[in-house]
Amino acid sequence: MIKKVLFSLLALLFLLIGSLVFYMQGLSDLRTTYAKNHGASAASQKKGRALLLQSLEKMGGIKQWKKHKEKVVRIQFTDTWYGFIGQKLMMPLEKTGQKMSLLLRPAEEDARLTFLDGKKRKGLSWGLQQWVSYKVDQKGKIVWEKDEDVKFYVPTCRYFFYMPFYLAEAEKLTYAGEKELHGKKYDLVYATWKKWEPQYKIDQYLIWIRREDQRIQFVQFTVRDKINRITSPVSFSDFRKVDGLLIPFHLKILNQIGNPNGGMVHDFKIESIDLVQGDASKQLIPDPKRQSRK
Repeated sequence: MIKKVLFSLLALLFLLIGSLVFYMQGLSDLRTTYAKNHGASAASQKKGRALLLQSLEKMGGIKQWKKHKEKVVRIQFTDTWYGFIGQKLMMPLEKTGQKMSLLLRPAEEDARLTFLDGKKRKGLSWGLQQWVSYKVDQKGKIVWEKDEDVKFYVPTCRYFFYMPFYLAEAEKLTYAGEKELHGKKYDLVYATWKKWEPQYKIDQYLIWIRREDQRIQFVQFTVRDKINRITSPVSFSDFRKVDGLLIPFHLKILNQIGNPNGGMVHDFKIESIDLVQGDASKQLIPDPKRQSRK
């Protein structure tokens, strides 16, 4: 009798786990009802793009962004993770609150992340060149190896720090309606690539533009590279001028958009963004032979 009960409980447990795994592989969809019904129209696309460009104009404008993204910059920041699950199961770092610097040319996908503290990682670097991952030890030795943490985390940092400007380059961009949150009204803009509907390996973004000052305060996003069902919002604050652009120096990745002051998964705090003087090509492109590879 006891064996039958245990067997039934185990079978139920496996069924629940299987159902959860199956559910999480389904595609989430960040399109609002308005975006689903009207997003493909020329009028909605024109309005959505105009709203986003209007907001970016207050952050320095696309003209200045085009100049800035061709320069080499070094961003020094910390990444603090919260909660047991976040730190033990999701965090790709040695420790929460780790200090790092990211070297990049925003126009390109190649980037190098260097750890500035930690018992094991201080002085180590993670890099991507043409989507080939590599690591550099404290003596400068480069090891080219496939590493999923490197391949996910380095471009994630790169994209988040300049997200409002990168999203203006989305192939699909449209007005997605309006919403009110904590007494403030927002215009919503939906962004993605290739087609409007949810897709595997291609993310969706929902941009929240605060109507009172046309400031981008939130962006909801999918994480197709990890789990298809996951969506999460990032909150932008502490905007500072860097090379003619307003850049958010505090980015909170939240559990839900309705709780912007708590429930954080992790948050980036930028300490500085500096233009790199001199030639940084050997760091950004350590192996010229790999320029044609992916």
